[in-house]
Amino acid sequence: MLRRIERVLVAQSFVSLPDIVMGELPYCRLVATDHPTITVTAFVHGVRVSRTYYTGCHGAAPGDTLPRPYIKSLQIVADSIAAITTKPDWIRPARF
Repeated sequence: MLRRIERVLVAQSFVSLPDIVMGELPYCRLVATDHPTITVTAFVHGVRVSRTYYTGCHGAAPGDTLPRPYIKSLQIVADSIAAITTKPDWIRPARF
């Protein structure tokens, strides 16, 4: 199972993906509200790597497509981990 997740992380260049945080440039200045935020954390060569993205990001200006490839890659990573693990304790909502 972990090898499958590792292959997904490598295929999507997880380590080089940026954080996409609501309201922050350059990827998420314009936002749609009420979308979830997803954080994926992995240990890569002993180093903790986390990537966060707000799924309602629309870029820096109207019509901006810059964040779309990154959001798609992060979504693939998150969906793949959920599908591979199929265990509720691997995926959890943020704690309040």
